[in-house]
Amino acid sequence: MAQKNVKVLEISTTAVKLLEVTRKKRQVFQVENCIQETYTSKALLESVLKKVLAESKSPSDPVCTSVWSGTLMTKKIEMPNLNASELDAAVRSEADRHVPFPLNECVLDHYVMEPSTGHAKSSVMLIAAKKDLIMERCRLLESVGLKMSFMDIHPLAVANLYGQFEPDAGEKITALVHLGDAPPAVRGEDNFVTILKNGRPFVIRDLGDKLSAAEVTEEQWSQTTAQIVNAARFFETTFGSKVERFRLSGHKEVCAKMAGLIKAQSAADVAAWSAADLFKYAHPDAREELSRNESAFVVSLGVAVRGLSA
Repeated sequence: MAQKNVKVLEISTTAVKLLEVTRKKRQVFQVENCIQETYTSKALLESVLKKVLAESKSPSDPVCTSVWSGTLMTKKIEMPNLNASELDAAVRSEADRHVPFPLNECVLDHYVMEPSTGHAKSSVMLIAAKKDLIMERCRLLESVGLKMSFMDIHPLAVANLYGQFEPDAGEKITALVHLGDAPPAVRGEDNFVTILKNGRPFVIRDLGDKLSAAEVTEEQWSQTTAQIVNAARFFETTFGSKVERFRLSGHKEVCAKMAGLIKAQSAADVAAWSAADLFKYAHPDAREELSRNESAFVVSLGVAVRGLSA
């Protein structure tokens, strides 16, 4: 049975965010608590974590968290049609050919992108993350008395969030562009593009930190736009279909500017997408905090929905 409440704790390079969400009905999610505190050095991180948790409405509950797109390696591979347990073993064996670091130093995951339709093989997305990153996060949460429920991946969390609420998410090829860290709201967040086919991520691209500054040059805007458009072109070349729409999440003014730049290079439907509008709120302060910092909380909302839908 799906959980009725979930606590999400996210840590960027400059901020700690706590989000507590309750499931009211099948597709009705309510934000109970939304807190963000900044920190200026790793030495202060643990004390800031404790400060945030002191404001939690359910301090003893397990937490969910996620890791950045820029810390991951993703690779599309072709695998034989196998049952779940056989596929796990086969993917690990195949990973040795693709992962550029020793397998004992990483954590592997995967999902089936396209099941076979009469062919001998299925398309599988291989995901590898350095184990020391995962263990560092686990140790940090344990140091403040927390137990982890699960760890998600930023692009997959946002893709799941979009798929939960968009009625035709599986019908149109969509590029989700998340601008979590862009001027003027620079908080060390993640910027990435995820291209969905049949509602599943087929291409994941980290957009780097070109927009992670108080002031960004036109050349940096142009370079980030090129990364997004090139990801769409790569998808078309690899999978033989065009991206039909771009949906942008993040700071409103930043999304508006990026939408204009993408429209100049693509005939697809381009528009901003607000995750905050999909939720109810227990009190006005939670709505105000999340609206003011939506770019920082989109991933957390996605992690919360996954936790409440499991």
